[in-house]
Amino acid sequence: MTKIQNQPELPKLPHGMGGYAYTKEGRIRYRKQITVKNKKISLDVTGDSVSDANKLMEEREREERRKAKLGISIERTKTLEMQMAEWLKKYKLDTKVIKAESYDRLESTFRNHIQGSDLGHALMDNVTTDLIQETLNSLKNQRNGDELSYSSKKKVYELLNAFFSDIYATAPYLNPMVRVVRPQKDRDAQKSDDMIIFSDDEIEALESVAYEPYIPGKSGFKHGLGIMAILWCFLREGEALALTWDDIDLTKGTIRINKAFKRIKDRDEVSGELLEGQKRVIEAPKYNSKRSFKLPQPALDCLIEFRNRNPESRYLFDNGKGEAISESTLIRSYENMKARAGLTKDVTIHGLRHTGISYYLRYKVPVEVISKNAGHRSIQITYDTYYSVLEEHKDSAIEEFNDAYRKRKEEKERRKSHRSGHRSEHKSRHASSHRNSHRTSHKSSHREHKNNN
Repeated sequence: MTKIQNQPELPKLPHGMGGYAYTKEGRIRYRKQITVKNKKISLDVTGDSVSDANKLMEEREREERRKAKLGISIERTKTLEMQMAEWLKKYKLDTKVIKAESYDRLESTFRNHIQGSDLGHALMDNVTTDLIQETLNSLKNQRNGDELSYSSKKKVYELLNAFFSDIYATAPYLNPMVRVVRPQKDRDAQKSDDMIIFSDDEIEALESVAYEPYIPGKSGFKHGLGIMAILWCFLREGEALALTWDDIDLTKGTIRINKAFKRIKDRDEVSGELLEGQKRVIEAPKYNSKRSFKLPQPALDCLIEFRNRNPESRYLFDNGKGEAISESTLIRSYENMKARAGLTKDVTIHGLRHTGISYYLRYKVPVEVISKNAGHRSIQITYDTYYSVLEEHKDSAIEEFNDAYRKRKEEKERRKSHRSGHRSEHKSRHASSHRNSHRTSHKSSHREHKNNN
């Protein structure tokens, strides 16, 4: 692929170790071939940096060698749901190759859309590409019967693809998923004007409430300024709750996001069986999107004031005992803030993140900067999610260019007209001077002739 201007040269790897290349989004693609049990396997990963790509490649290589060692086999007399349930537990849960939160998501997708379906009841021998495609095409929301969203369809597709890729690892040409069409995103249906976000005036109203002096039980909101920081730094909820004041340098005006609180299902450590309730764990942010960036001025202002009000706190959202508050406490505080500000729009805590990103994009902060600071997996996610904001930005940029061009053209015409007028005036003065000189000379000659006579 053509190297984008100003991108550094990628390191060359020794023979047999594969190679790096830039993707069109500027990420690092790492491809290599390994041999497992006399079989060549091509591996392909993409990361945000060379070290990130190396780490992902190590994980992929470990996974391939693990699968070969365990020897996943097809039990054709079992139903798909029976074999998938065993695969989930044996190769995903017990091996701990994925985060607990990711496993919960896979299990929920399996229970909601595979288990109990015609596809789930089919014997492994009877599972075909057509049956899988029909299942994906007809997926419905179990609550209201509407067509399933793109993101939910994508999760079902990815679960099936991961399962069959493992099952048919030694015979990929038999994999029924090879010809299944991946769910496509309807860009028009994903316009950011469909998101519920606050306008500039509503942001100002919320911020005004956040800055009110906090007097317990009387006025203000203890966590109000922290809630505004979620908006100005476009934080995910779990990232915000896991932030400590050690992650924020108010002198340098920087913030570091390297962890997040997440809720996972509580399970028996031996059997993996579900227990009642959930537990909160601290993990790397979504997509491992660790990042540091310079704080925008409104974020820095509210964090300085927030720290002045809570000089002894450990967490940004501290319960007064050196622990982070719960998700429900954060949401309750935010909803009360909205009510105090007179805001009735149904903007969630996550909607504050969308509001902040949309705000900066409207004021023309480069999308590359926003994407990186927001911790998006790729810049394409930013483009897809905030498509209409970027389209408006593009239109307004063209209008600004047109205005500048018109002004430049008018100025050019004005200067041209001025020069033309100046030349005409000069010409007129020159002609008048010439006529006056001619008359004077004529009169002088006439007098001289008269005197001679």
